[in-house]
Amino acid sequence: MADTRSIVSMTDDVSDVLEVLLLAREAGVRVLPVPLFETLKDLTAAPVIMDGLLSTAVYRAALGDDVQEIMLGYSDSNKDAGPVAATWGLFVAQRELAAVCRRHGVRFRFFHGRGTSLGRGGGPMARAILAQPPGTIDAGLRLTEQGEALADKYGHPALARRNLEQGLYVSMSLAKSDAVVFQAYLELDEQQSPHLLAARERTIAAIEHVYQAPLLDHEPRLKRSIALRNPYIEPIHRAQVELLRRSRRGERGVVEDRAVLSTILGIAAGVRNAG
Repeated sequence: MADTRSIVSMTDDVSDVLEVLLLAREAGVRVLPVPLFETLKDLTAAPVIMDGLLSTAVYRAALGDDVQEIMLGYSDSNKDAGPVAATWGLFVAQRELAAVCRRHGVRFRFFHGRGTSLGRGGGPMARAILAQPPGTIDAGLRLTEQGEALADKYGHPALARRNLEQGLYVSMSLAKSDAVVFQAYLELDEQQSPHLLAARERTIAAIEHVYQAPLLDHEPRLKRSIALRNPYIEPIHRAQVELLRRSRRGERGVVEDRAVLSTILGIAAGVRNAG
């Protein structure tokens, strides 16, 4: 069923969200409220509020099997507590809110209200995505670009395309990865995680589905650069795997430590952004 979502600005109590349901019922429409937690005080209280909300029978009935969307504000939290405290508050709130939703068996999605300046959650989109706390991307995530960012990043079709591609660059790193080399590193761990390789394949398939083309097919120069570079990087990977294996066996000394550092520098220089 298609749904209409309504952002509940400055949510600081369960009743703020339930009021939206009441108004929707009176109007005879279905609305899914999206609580917006913005100040540091509200971010701190957010897990308790969501726990109370998801424990309310009338709200769970209204939500049904839909995804619970939770919006996070950046501007007011920075004004309220400063950038460091606000960033940490957002990190902790997401982690705890995710735990609350999982405990209630509800799928969730965070909606990030990003502005333009760093104090309003601005900065490179890709870095913002990669900086999400572990385990907090469930049914995806949503991002806004507000203010002058609309003109700066999307005012011209070429700029808009470039900005969106930078948000999915999730493509260049995958193209640089190698399943055989990855497996060699996994074999160093007695408790291997084969699901990582499966996740890689699923991610590649999803990206290729979006582009309707193989990875980096739209970036032939970058694709060729990676193809030329990889044969020189793979031997360094192999050397690093062997050195790490010896280190775990206790065969470690000054020479081995220097060799490992050399392989780290070599791989980082070759792979670059994914180094």
